[in-house]
Amino acid sequence: MSDNTKNIIYKRIPLIWLSFLFFLLFEPIFDHNLTFAKTMSLGEVLHQVEQNAPILKAAQANAKMFKAKRSVVRSKFLGEIDAFAHDLHYNDDRLTRPMSPPINMSALTYDDNQIGYGLSAQLPLDINGHIRYNFHALSHQANAAQEDAYNVRLNLLHSAAKIYRGLEQVTGQREALQKQAEALTGHINVATTAIKIGRIAPVEKLRLVAELKNVEGHLAELDGVEATLRAQLASLMNVSSFTDSIPTMVEKPQLLQTSPDKLKNRPDLKAAKERKDATHAGVIAAKVTYLPEFFATANWQQNQGYNGSGQDDATWQVMIKARLPLWNGGRRRAEIGQAKAQNQAARYKLLALQEKARAEFVASQSKWNAGQAQYEAAKSALAASEEMTRIQTDRFNEGRLSAADLVDAEATLERARSGLTTSLVKWWQADDAMRQTIGLPPAAYLNNQTKK
Repeated sequence: MSDNTKNIIYKRIPLIWLSFLFFLLFEPIFDHNLTFAKTMSLGEVLHQVEQNAPILKAAQANAKMFKAKRSVVRSKFLGEIDAFAHDLHYNDDRLTRPMSPPINMSALTYDDNQIGYGLSAQLPLDINGHIRYNFHALSHQANAAQEDAYNVRLNLLHSAAKIYRGLEQVTGQREALQKQAEALTGHINVATTAIKIGRIAPVEKLRLVAELKNVEGHLAELDGVEATLRAQLASLMNVSSFTDSIPTMVEKPQLLQTSPDKLKNRPDLKAAKERKDATHAGVIAAKVTYLPEFFATANWQQNQGYNGSGQDDATWQVMIKARLPLWNGGRRRAEIGQAKAQNQAARYKLLALQEKARAEFVASQSKWNAGQAQYEAAKSALAASEEMTRIQTDRFNEGRLSAADLVDAEATLERARSGLTTSLVKWWQADDAMRQTIGLPPAAYLNNQTKK
């Protein structure tokens, strides 16, 4: 080796070590970029949906609107105080002529220009309770709007969970198909060797290749299903796209110890009850319109100009006013009838919703038990399929089994693997449905909240 060659090698050694160090430092980043950005759990997805979903923000804004309406009615209890100013101009001299003896015929003229300012106050005396019952009605409506917002949130979380479960099912089915494709590829290689030595006919290999293409078609179909589910989930999360990977399902749901008594925690039932109470208060508010109304008013005025009492005189007035409605064309009677009808409708809606909730709760328990049984059956079926496929593979490798029989065994194994994932997804969906019937979010939401 010449001296020039040695110098070149020695000069390149630091560069080689530097390149090796660079690879060690940045290799995880390269790996990371080759896959999805990150893996997002269901709990993380649900919390992001809760924070960003426009429909939930709209429901929360609606609840705030009813709270503001309630505050408007509550302010009526405190009355009103106004400041005023006036400028009066007369085109004749006004006279004061006392009519009781002794009669004084002297003219006491007013200034033809009267300028004044002061304060005016009015306080309703809610003796008949009209304001009070209107306030109660709006309070119940505000509570109902808040429960509606909670119900929108609950349905939104369960809708997102259902889509996410669909992605988990697609992930499991893809893994099963990929394993089937890998197995078929291995069988094709074995068949290629067996054909060369004349142990099997070329048609056997063609049967394996055809099944492999069929599996690849199913994988492409799953890509379309996954793209649709990801678009739906991105819409709920209010993001442009959802590209995070979905972890493989391994955990099984735990039975939730509950009873029908917890149905009262459902936000839709709470909202229906609040609406019934609101319509009941509305009936009373309509009835009390037949009773008198009372108001207390007070005025203080500072005059700028002679008004018969003196120059720049200040006057004040306090008055209690009663108003008894006598006739308004039957409007009050119609309003009472309308309020009673609304109350009756609200009561029947509440009863119907309660019956529906009880039926959903019973059905969810049955689905949960069925989901557990289906999962255990799927586990047994997978174990049997794996053993059968192992035996059939050995027989094919020994030349004692046709490719058609081997394809059938691999297809059965793929269905068993997909069936296990599907049964676990359905079991989790049944668990989510049971929680929704008693007003609880999915278990993943609560678990993620506990970790935080």
